[in-house]
This record gives sequence, C-alpha cells and structure tokens, in this order.
Amino acid sequence: MKFCSAPLTKACLSSAEPIFIGNKTIEKVSEEELARLKSRLTTGVGKDFVSNASEALRGSPDAVDEVVLWCSEPPPLSRKAAWLLHNVALVEPGAILRREAELVRIFDDSEDPSIHREIFRCLLAVPHSSEIAAYLLELALLIPHDPSQPIAMRHLALRVLDHHVERIFQEGLTPSDSLLQALDVLRQDASHVCRNHAKRLLEKLG
Repeated sequence: MKFCSAPLTKACLSSAEPIFIGNKTIEKVSEEELARLKSRLTTGVGKDFVSNASEALRGSPDAVDEVVLWCSEPPPLSRKAAWLLHNVALVEPGAILRREAELVRIFDDSEDPSIHREIFRCLLAVPHSSEIAAYLLELALLIPHDPSQPIAMRHLALRVLDHHVERIFQEGLTPSDSLLQALDVLRQDASHVCRNHAKRLLEKLG
C-alpha cells in the first residue's frame, strides 16, 4: 500500500485501503513515504493516524525495521514510533517476532516511561520466546517494588503475573517468594484495579 502523495494526514491514510495477495502487500512502503511518515510522527498524531499507518506497514519488513530504529531517537519521534510499533504488533505480530532482542535493548537503554510502556505492550502483543517470557516475568516481579513506575506499567506487570499464576495453578507448582512479595505489594496499591487483581491472584494461589 502506498501513502498519498500529499503530506501524511489522518484523512489521507483513512481514505486508503491496503492491497493484499494472501498476507503479502503488493506495494511496499518507499523511502520517500517512510521519510514523510517519520516527519509526521514528530508532530501531534492521533489514534486513527497511528492505526492506519500500522496497516500501511503490513508486509513491509524493511519499513518496520526503520520504525524500530526510530524508537531510539529523541522524543517525540521515539515515543510516537514506539506507539506505532505497538499497533503494528497488533495487526501483524509476525513483523515483531524477529525483532524481540532489539526491542529488549531499546527498553533497557531508555529511561522514558512512554517507551517502556509501548515496548512492553508490543512484546506482550505477540507470541514470544521462552527467553522473552522470562525477561517479561523478571520485569513484572520488579515493577511493583519501584514506586516511580506509573500505573500503566503496574497493570502490564499484573498481566504477566496473571499468566504466570495460571501456569502455576495448572501445573501444581509452588509459587516463588518473589511472586508472592510482588503480589503482596500490588495488593496494597493505590489503584483499586491493581489491588483487586492482586488479591484475586493471591487467593488463587491459596
């Protein structure tokens, strides 16, 4: 799918339709279109624009590679690129799978909560390897103990811990002290949603 020749706008992308043969896009995103998208992401863009841009990147692995690189740029480009990448993961998970290691590096190198949130969501949105699953679990166990973490990160941590608790419950495993401690902290969270979620998980563990 090609972007419109005019500068990217929500109306431009909203009016375009992706062309597919099976799962493969017929027209790839050109360098000129990528440059225009990059420029547009440095300005204020909304949900519709990001959603349509993620559809436009379907079947264009080289273009997705560029978006991954933008996540290491200074804000606002890095934040918008990470947001776009999360949306790419939702519409085409396979585009993210081979980039897991690079996303982990970006997460670890960044101190930006917005980047952390979107990269975490991106990794959660796709089937991940056992190594990435272990990485996400480690993050989820650490986040509750860091009072500087925003509520969105605590919610994401609980999603990981919920999956982990389900596995423990199904396989009859013994929960680790680190898991119980993390859930105990979240049980006292300022957010009633986090508190209630953590309480349900502790009750499930008995």
